[in-house]
Amino acid sequence: MMEDFSGLALPPLFGGHILEAELEPGGVELGPGEVELGPGGNELLESTAQEDEERRALDKRKYLALSRRCKEIEQVNQKILGRLHQVQRITRTLKEREAVSHEDFRRSWG
Repeated sequence: MMEDFSGLALPPLFGGHILEAELEPGGVELGPGEVELGPGGNELLESTAQEDEERRALDKRKYLALSRRCKEIEQVNQKILGRLHQVQRITRTLKEREAVSHEDFRRSWG
C-alpha cells in the first residue's frame, strides 16, 4: 500500500533557480529601483513604459510558477502526512496486540 508520488513531478529544490525557464536568456535581473548601466558604464538607461509592462508580466509569470510549485509541495506534504498517520495507527495497533500477547503468555505459564 505504498503511495505513488510520481504523478507530482517536482524539480530539484536546490539544483538551481526553480524559475530558470521563466527568465529571459542573457540578461541580469535588476531589482526594483536598480538601474542598468549602458556600454560606457556611466550612462543611465531610462526604463520605458513597455519595459515596465514587460517586467510586470515577467513578475506575474514568476508568481504563478511559484504558486503552482507551492500547491504541488502542499499535495506531497498532505500525502506524506496521511501516510505518517497510517503508520502511527498500525504501530499503535501492533503494540497493543503485543501487550495482549505477553499477558496471555504469562497467564499460561504463570
